Amino acid sequence: MRNLFAFSLMFFLFGFSAILFADDCKESEHQNNTAVKSEKKSEKHHQLTKQEEKKKSEEPSIGFNKKQAESTEAVCPVTKEKFKITKDTTYSEYKGKYYYFCCEGCKPHFDKEPEKYIR
Repeated sequence: MRNLFAFSLMFFLFGFSAILFADDCKESEHQNNTAVKSEKKSEKHHQLTKQEEKKKSEEPSIGFNKKQAESTEAVCPVTKEKFKITKDTTYSEYKGKYYYFCCEGCKPHFDKEPEKYIR
């Protein structure tokens, strides 16, 4: 009878510790999965940032370091409108950069207060 009681007690304790250990494993596994998911989200965020940077670098510029050829895309510093430079496009040179305008009416505004428009 003693042996049966001792065996039952060992079986109960072993089973109970196995259940506790399994819960600890599940909790630890959950924490690891959460950390992995967090890392993946962070990587995805960085990928989006890189894509946004690439897109931003492809966007037309407001000011250029040198005169631009026809059909170059630009942004009017006054209206912030995107347009393509033509042979008739007006421009101003300010602090070594060339600024192109969507229409002749924008040039006088820029020439009067260039700092206001290049920020």
